[in-house]
Amino acid sequence: MRFVAVACALVSSALVSLALCPAWGEAQDFTFNPTRQWQARADVGHSDRGSNGGTGFLLGAGVNVPAGYYVRVGVDGAVGVRQRDGTTTSSARADFTARFLFDPFAEQRVGWYAGGGLTAVHDGAEWQPFVMLVVGREGPTTGRWRSAVEGSIGDGLRLSVVLRRARVNGR
Repeated sequence: MRFVAVACALVSSALVSLALCPAWGEAQDFTFNPTRQWQARADVGHSDRGSNGGTGFLLGAGVNVPAGYYVRVGVDGAVGVRQRDGTTTSSARADFTARFLFDPFAEQRVGWYAGGGLTAVHDGAEWQPFVMLVVGREGPTTGRWRSAVEGSIGDGLRLSVVLRRARVNGR
């Protein structure tokens, strides 16, 4: 457990440092509009983590903000259920992520991103932290929303469908 705590602290420190680095280049007065991007998500995941493992279904919400042109830092939470061996229990999760966008100005119809962060999962008696890696693909804007499909590793495998409030001038 100490190894997990130390790894989480190191990864979170690196991600925060990366996210807080100033944007490079001459056009540093560019502002993403809106600054905060709200999101809703539906997750399905599977973990083989002993007695707390199983398949989970969660619904959640969160927010992310630009931390430079290419990085978005976000936090979200989700609640739902986890099933294992015919038993259903309640489950909760909190995530802190930093995503690197390969097309932050939405010059292409779809945009890929990758990142990482920390996730904490509650499946019974206590919260358990994990390091998380994320890969995703955002689709085109539909109305005021942009959809994404995301896969992540951290407390097992997770597949998510995300709806994010669309920014006017970028992802």
